[in-house]
Amino acid sequence: MTSQLPTLLNTNYLTSGHSRGFFEFVSRVADAKNNQEEERYVTEELYALKQKLAQPDISLSKMKDYINRLIFCEILGHDVNFGHIYALKLAQSAKTLSEKRVGYLACSLFMTQKHELSIMLINTIQKDLNSRNYHDVCAALGVMSHVVDSEMIPAILKPLQEKLTHHMEVVRKKTLIVFHHFYQSSPDLILHLEPQFRDILKSHDPAVLGAVLCLYVDFVRDNPSQFRDLVPIFINILEQVLDRWLVRTYDYHGIPAPWIQIQLVEILGLFGRDDEMISEMVCPIIIQALRRSEQGVDAAYAVIFECIRALSRLSTPTFSKIVNQSSSITDDNPLNVITRFLKSKNLNLKYIGLLAISEIDPKWWVEGDWWGEEQMTVIVECLDEKDETLKRKALDLLYKMINSQNVTVVVDRIMEALKATSFNDKFLRRQLIERIVDSNWMISTLIKTFHAAGDVVDESLEDRVVMMITQKGSYETVAWEQNLRKCAVYEFSKLIENKEIVKELPNSLLILAIKILGELIKYTDNQDIVISRLSDCLLETNVTEIQIQIMNSLLKCISLTKNCPKNVKVAVIKCRTHNSFEIKQCCNEFIILTDNLALLEKIVISNTENDNWKNPFNDSFIIDDSLLFLDDYVKESIENGGRSYSPVPIIRNSSESSAK
Repeated sequence: MTSQLPTLLNTNYLTSGHSRGFFEFVSRVADAKNNQEEERYVTEELYALKQKLAQPDISLSKMKDYINRLIFCEILGHDVNFGHIYALKLAQSAKTLSEKRVGYLACSLFMTQKHELSIMLINTIQKDLNSRNYHDVCAALGVMSHVVDSEMIPAILKPLQEKLTHHMEVVRKKTLIVFHHFYQSSPDLILHLEPQFRDILKSHDPAVLGAVLCLYVDFVRDNPSQFRDLVPIFINILEQVLDRWLVRTYDYHGIPAPWIQIQLVEILGLFGRDDEMISEMVCPIIIQALRRSEQGVDAAYAVIFECIRALSRLSTPTFSKIVNQSSSITDDNPLNVITRFLKSKNLNLKYIGLLAISEIDPKWWVEGDWWGEEQMTVIVECLDEKDETLKRKALDLLYKMINSQNVTVVVDRIMEALKATSFNDKFLRRQLIERIVDSNWMISTLIKTFHAAGDVVDESLEDRVVMMITQKGSYETVAWEQNLRKCAVYEFSKLIENKEIVKELPNSLLILAIKILGELIKYTDNQDIVISRLSDCLLETNVTEIQIQIMNSLLKCISLTKNCPKNVKVAVIKCRTHNSFEIKQCCNEFIILTDNLALLEKIVISNTENDNWKNPFNDSFIIDDSLLFLDDYVKESIENGGRSYSPVPIIRNSSESSAK
């Protein structure tokens, strides 16, 4: 008895409200020296609980205690399926609030929305929603997000809607949280209540206001135009928060209601996206929120980050003014706060700085005084940090910074990171390799290079580029090969989709695009559009070399699609009036071949997936002077009655022989 006194008089036990058996079970598991011992204790307890729960006429207090132990076992990761029905029974038959809470808590943990027992809880939830005791109502609201699916919503929508006007603020708050969950799963069932949610925006209770703002974040993200009229209301609410009109209990480290600020700033940023008028309206209040938090700590950093993210979402003209704002006065530009984070010795703040930069489109990184060599240096130095998260984020930013001037330096740094990465970290190593040989970057860089070089690029270089992209087996994996080709077709088809853009392209780049599209037409679903645009280009240019290449590519496309559109033939026929004999000859051959698709398929060397594929741009030709490849044709002709070739002897200086 003496040895049990410390346990029985333990302060944690006396204040827990749990049974002695529950407390001893938890203590035994906590004191286990290894996983095997813990597993044994839990298995023994589950076996005992299964026997006890199967007994008839168990009191609700004992049932509550047993369910508490099941919850503990569930949290430890053990299977307690046998106890699901008992948790449901406890929730249905509970007499006291504590029993009801334990029953609902167990149902929340044990069941999902699609669980076969979930529907059996609906009647209990409806009864508790209509209870006069707001504690019962809160208990029911707490379980609804876990067990109610879209099919059950109509059954409880009416009593739930009534709780939006409940006299207790905690009930209104929990009701809004449930509606937020329902909106995420079944938005059509909730949107008709939006007028009621608007009225709640006028609430003076910060808890209810914070709950309804969660709803409006999703509303505005999905359809900002529908709620544009609410912009002045949200601006007014944010002004009141900044002016400390809310009760001080919602302040955190000197920042007034930071979580409500974050939600309001996010909503205003979403409204300003692609809308210049609203962007100009919300920009000042967002900057004001950022300024008010600059001297704060902890939650203030979250507010600052959300303000930067909201500013980056504003329309291009509005954000351009912010980016190019003069920084002659210290911290005049609101984006200068990012540099403060980057320079911090605290790795968490440094990471916030990297995150803030990643939210801003890379096209703004080269404009204004807010960005310079200093920021670039800090990001590069982050690669030498021991913190893996910081290092990975820095690599992401470096990758976005790649341009024609710094590509060599950045790729070298990524290669250094690849060498320093542990071989066990396969995900990071694979990610680094993909960054170095990314298909989108590769194709876009090729296009930029050819565009900058102009017409000084010779045909042999064009052919090498085509070989590099189209030749089978040039890359490590088939998947990467396929992705590269799809990317190439997409990017080069974009080049020729606009007549005005085509006029500005150098001939070398246009020819490269035409060759690639001819070879890789099968890697796009818009084959008809590409073929039609190529035929338009045929009439839009007068350059002989380009016209010939277009017809060659069109033949390859038609051999694949097995169809020659009328507009293509019309374009080729119009080209027959060209002064160039070469163009006329190509047009005649084009018409003959498109009239005989079987012959075209045999002649055109297409880029296929079989092992016998040959590159059409290979310069290694073998010339057979003896014409042995014609022997079979000659033999067949003679067998069909043809005459053998008899050379006529030519005797020079003999007029008689010549006459004969």
